[in-house]
Amino acid sequence: EQAMDSAYGRLRELLTHFRDRMDPRGLSFALRDLVDGFGKLTGIHASFENHAPEPELSPEQELHVYHVVQEALTNASKHSRARSVKVAIEHEDDTYTISVQDDGTGLGAGGDPRFGMQFGLNIMRERAQRLGGKLEIDSRVGEGTRVTLRFPARGASQPTAR
Repeated sequence: EQAMDSAYGRLRELLTHFRDRMDPRGLSFALRDLVDGFGKLTGIHASFENHAPEPELSPEQELHVYHVVQEALTNASKHSRARSVKVAIEHEDDTYTISVQDDGTGLGAGGDPRFGMQFGLNIMRERAQRLGGKLEIDSRVGEGTRVTLRFPARGASQPTAR
């Protein structure tokens, strides 16, 4: 019964994520709103830093980025026992880097990640690949986790949509 409740909750989350609409002002505004809402909802101190020009991405690409950040925040709130989370956007050498850093317990704390978390990490990696980028996860027990998404800026080589 507990497993069914958990699966049902995860399904509700996924359906909510698919209904999300991007902010018409752009990705950075959507991410700022996401981070602000995350902090209010969870009580975790959440900050957002943008050190990059607005990415020129297709709506589909923007959604991939948005959902990677959203999943990283969800993992921080559900699994890490973090007190603070920072989301940052950087741009250098035709590459965007978006990082989500928490000060939680780290991925190795208490054994292997739960199935739901592992499933979420796999989806994040798939989204990164669709952007022509990659996802890096750096985690140390007791020192938190940093999820980093790197992808080429518009004009750099990007895979065609499937």
